[in-house]
Amino acid sequence: MNKTRKAQLERYDTMKRNMFFFIAGLLSLTFLLMASRMHRTNSEPGMQGKWLGIETVELNRTIKKQYNITASRGLLVTRVFIGSPAAAANIKNGDIISKWNGKSITSQKQFGKNLSNTANNKTIRLTINRQGQQVIAALVPGVRPGAF
Repeated sequence: MNKTRKAQLERYDTMKRNMFFFIAGLLSLTFLLMASRMHRTNSEPGMQGKWLGIETVELNRTIKKQYNITASRGLLVTRVFIGSPAAAANIKNGDIISKWNGKSITSQKQFGKNLSNTANNKTIRLTINRQGQQVIAALVPGVRPGAF
């Protein structure tokens, strides 16, 4: 093998090694940023990891048509986490949350604000429309899994 070819292969090996360390560094940095964001989200003032264990979407014309919903306002429950306070309170996918402690709920923002303003260990009452029937679910927010 001539000297030129050997020098090219050495440069190529060096480039591969540098690329490996660069990618490993990016992955480490991404992990640290994600962990930092998780910590920040779970430790915002008032939140301290408060969690009901549901995912919701605001009712709008498209959602109401897609799911044949007649309710005018509220939040559609799209996911209930196993072992969550919502699951313990028998909240189900497809439920529509219309009130928080007797006050109408019309947006995700309002729902989140109510959660953050709820005192620790305080029971909340959610008024739910389930297949045309009104149901009251009483639950105490839990600690979000992974909260610091």
